[in-house]
Amino acid sequence: MGAIRNQFRWKKLKLQDDNASDFYLSCWQRNRMAMPMLCIRLVLFAGCLGTLLSSMLLPERIIYIAYWPLYLTQWGLLMNLITTGMATAVSAVAYFKGPIDATFGLPWYIRLFWGCYCISVPVAFHITVFYYSFVMASMDEFEEYDLNPVLDVFTHGVNSIIMFLLLFTSNISVYFVQFLFPFALMVIYMVFTIIYYYAGGTNPFGDRFIYLALDWGEPITATATVFISAGVVTSLYIVVVLMTVLRNLLSRKLKNDNLYIIS
Repeated sequence: MGAIRNQFRWKKLKLQDDNASDFYLSCWQRNRMAMPMLCIRLVLFAGCLGTLLSSMLLPERIIYIAYWPLYLTQWGLLMNLITTGMATAVSAVAYFKGPIDATFGLPWYIRLFWGCYCISVPVAFHITVFYYSFVMASMDEFEEYDLNPVLDVFTHGVNSIIMFLLLFTSNISVYFVQFLFPFALMVIYMVFTIIYYYAGGTNPFGDRFIYLALDWGEPITATATVFISAGVVTSLYIVVVLMTVLRNLLSRKLKNDNLYIIS
């Protein structure tokens, strides 16, 4: 029961924790060196940076760069970049300056990283599910939406793989009460799409919607999409919590058996 109550503690919503090392050490390592996670996170950050820049600067995309911020996919890519960048920065601080002290609470930059992590991991999964379940099928009706297939996979699929690797290699815990962070981002995006529609905004091809499934000219369909998305992101956040619990259980078992992924 204590573990369940811990999932809803106000302290976790305020991003308070007593152990700063969880944010720069891996659950799979035996030693307390920050270097292994720094190297891993640098690779993940480079992957996020390359994907984001490609989504903006490839020749077939650059003419639409003014519309780049409209899409939830791009918001997710930006959150992934910020999160892996913050992860790398936290590991770099621990590597170059030594263990981070949390006697008087977590430093602000770790709390910022934790908050971004709680948002970006489930949102990345949501973007993948939402895109391949709803958006991709509707795009087949419009020839002008033909995308670079490699970029399409990276922005809507590999993004989730990168965030899964960040989750899998870290020792960061997530709690159900922190679901409010990704939910707030989704609400902000929904409000943005409504304002953009009633302000007369269009997508790069002149349509009055950003996503066909989120066309506020068809309010019943758009509202249904919002509720479905809320259910999906809630379910995926629960999945993230469960993956975190399973990761911790498996890593503890390996340590008890004197088996280590990172020695």
